[in-house]
Amino acid sequence: MGKARVLAGLAKDAKGKIAKGAKEVLPKVKNVRRIRNVDIPKRPAPPKPNATNPRLKNIIDNIWKHAGKSGTAGDGTTFDALRNEILTGRPSNGIFHMQKSIESMRGLQKIIDSPNTSAADRAIAEDLLRRFGDAFGRGWG
Repeated sequence: MGKARVLAGLAKDAKGKIAKGAKEVLPKVKNVRRIRNVDIPKRPAPPKPNATNPRLKNIIDNIWKHAGKSGTAGDGTTFDALRNEILTGRPSNGIFHMQKSIESMRGLQKIIDSPNTSAADRAIAEDLLRRFGDAFGRGWG
């Protein structure tokens, strides 16, 4: 349970930084259209993991929900949406993904901690949790 708590703490800190940055920048912006296209560049989505655990499949589907679609930042996954929000202080595709990320991390940690999770599904969940950590901690993945 330690990793999820640490990542949730990072998420809370990042959320505060985004809000503070937006509060400082938004009053100074006269023409929002000028800064509209500074999202992280488009790139192909990584392959979607193939899990057997239904809860893990649901989390994966949620993360890859907008992968490859137009109007998204980076590869369209929740990871790149989160990176984009941390780097720009603006929502990705009109919404913030911080809460979704925190909930996904908690779900992944529960799957990792469950004794009924297969080794393959546990490895997938650990990798996804690591990717969230990368998105919160380092910005670019």
